[in-house]
Parts: sequence; structure tokens; C-alpha cells
Amino acid sequence: MTWAERGVFPTPALPDSTIRVQAEPIRADASVRFVKVSCSIPLLFHQVVGFEATMQNALLERVERASMKETIPHFEIGDTVDVHVKILDGDKERIQIFNGVVIARSGSGTREMFVVRRIVQGEGIERKFPVHSPKIADIVVKRSGKVRRAKLYYLRNLSGKAVRLKERFTGTRLSAAEAAQVKDKKRQERIDAKKAKAAAKAEAKKAQGDAPKVSRRKRAKGEGAGGEATSSNEA
Repeated sequence: MTWAERGVFPTPALPDSTIRVQAEPIRADASVRFVKVSCSIPLLFHQVVGFEATMQNALLERVERASMKETIPHFEIGDTVDVHVKILDGDKERIQIFNGVVIARSGSGTREMFVVRRIVQGEGIERKFPVHSPKIADIVVKRSGKVRRAKLYYLRNLSGKAVRLKERFTGTRLSAAEAAQVKDKKRQERIDAKKAKAAAKAEAKKAQGDAPKVSRRKRAKGEGAGGEATSSNEA
């Protein structure tokens, strides 16, 4: 009996694994027998290659982490930013600001790049900056644009007011506990306002009650509380 008829053949190199063979007769004649064989073999070579690739990626990440910035200013696609670039002017180093709209962002790690576009005298100018470059001193977000795309290359075909993006107003979203605290605080403020209003009303009523009473007849005659006549025409 051959190993194909047995169905299981042990692998000497891998004692814990086996090669499972399934033999299915397709057509049987007097002289020739056609057999369909399917087997599953542990891919040791591919596992070794995958392990080496993982180790290589880990080493590259450690090397790249040494040249990456610890903190990166947060900006998104469509934001109008001021990129502070360090340039050499003779023997001195100064900061040059490039203002524009972020239209693209790509890459990861030390290869992360972003593209800034601006219009100068009717002509579009684009510059591509590495995020972790030591030549970039700072990135300041001036305005946030409302967009729905990851790449704003369509702005290259627009001009005038059509290039302007709608401003996006970012608000901080509170958690459930913080929202409940704010709601309770507003409710307490309303209660305190009602109490203060009622106290002021009661005090005014008390002050009015302490004043000397004047009868309706004297009030009609124009006499005051002391019995003296009052006239509105007196100078």
C-alpha cells in the first residue's frame, strides 16, 4: 500500500506536523487510474521569511524613532496653516513663514509628508514638507476648513472665491457626566435667580407697607400724609 492510499505521511523535519493527502478517483479504466490529490503542508519557509521581515521592520522603526519629533502640531486636510521654515541667509539662520492650505498628507514615520498650496498673484504655488524635518520650526493652524476628501487636488482647477473652503468650527464634546454637571449648574442658577427675584419683590412690598397710608379721599384731594395739600403746578 502506497502513502497516497494510506492518506497520512509523517514529515521527518517536522515531527509535530503531517502531510494529509486525500485521494479522489476521477476516472478509472482498465489500464490507467486518474487520481485527484490535495494536500496541506506547513509553510516553514514562509514562516521564516515572515519572521525575518518582522524583525527587520522592528529594527527600522527603532532607527526611525530616534529621528522623529516627540510632539507634532495637530492639523488636518483643508486647514490653513503657517509653516515656519528655517532657512540660511548667509551666515545667519532665520524663519520664513509659508502660508497656505493643506491639500494632501501621505506617508508614515519619518516619510510622512504634507503639501501646502497658496495663491500668489493669480498663480498657484505648492510646497511639500516633511513633517519630522528639523528645518520646520513650527506649524500653526490659522483656520480649519470643512472638507470631505483626503486629497484636495481639485483646488488646482479653481480660481477666485471658489478656492475658499467653508470654515469648520470645532467644539469640544462633553462626556455624559460633564454634561450632567453643566445641566445641574444651570438649573441651580435658575433657582437662585428666582429666589433673588422673590426676595427683592418681598423687600419692596415690605418697604411699601412701612410707608404712611393715605386714604383715597385725601389722595383724590391731593393732600399728603401730613395733611398738607400738594399741587403738581407748584414750582
